[in-house]
Amino acid sequence: MVVMRITRWIVLAVAVVLAAGLACTGSDVLRATISEVAVTVVAQNVATGRYEAATIGLSQIKMRPVAPQADANLGTDDLGLLPDPVQLDLTRTGSIPVQTTRLSPGQYRVTELRFLLPTLTDNDPPAVPSTCLENFAQIPGSTGPPLPTNTIVDYRSDPNPPILTIGGESAAVNVTIDVGGLIALFESSFDCRSSGFCIQNGNLPAPCLNAFLIDRYETGFPALVGITP
Repeated sequence: MVVMRITRWIVLAVAVVLAAGLACTGSDVLRATISEVAVTVVAQNVATGRYEAATIGLSQIKMRPVAPQADANLGTDDLGLLPDPVQLDLTRTGSIPVQTTRLSPGQYRVTELRFLLPTLTDNDPPAVPSTCLENFAQIPGSTGPPLPTNTIVDYRSDPNPPILTIGGESAAVNVTIDVGGLIALFESSFDCRSSGFCIQNGNLPAPCLNAFLIDRYETGFPALVGITP
């Protein structure tokens, strides 16, 4: 009787500890249920102008749980949805599959979208260019000014960052890109010289790309991309 009573108390004690442990986590990050999340890119306003080929790299999507305890359990490193950068074809309409990843159900606030610069290619450039940039079949080309590696849309200080709700066995995250607006912004961010020399780019004779206006590009870029569930 004594042995049975002790055993029963041990079983009850273990059950109470396990229940308390589960209740104390309160964390979406630690839940056993996992959602398969399909990351896609939706190209909008697909107007590439003279360019037969246009690409941009999506480097990373970063986010953190909205729930305070889950956020604390995550530590200092944000969640990243992409293991490697993905090159996107901006001439393609509709949804572009990018990556399938796994997340615990819950709400997440997006902290960062990170992109590489576009590459624009004109396979049949005009014999008589009407603009300075039409002298170049590819932008950026083999010669040109220094360029930033990444363009970052940082939502960390945004009072209303994008919120993604992940639930069920499957979910979707859609990154949107205004292709026509992006190409127009990218072209306008180059200081192209039709005459003289490009002093900031090795004193090259015109036509040449003298400089890349980073502030203009980074200021206009966030309005051309977005993320939705």
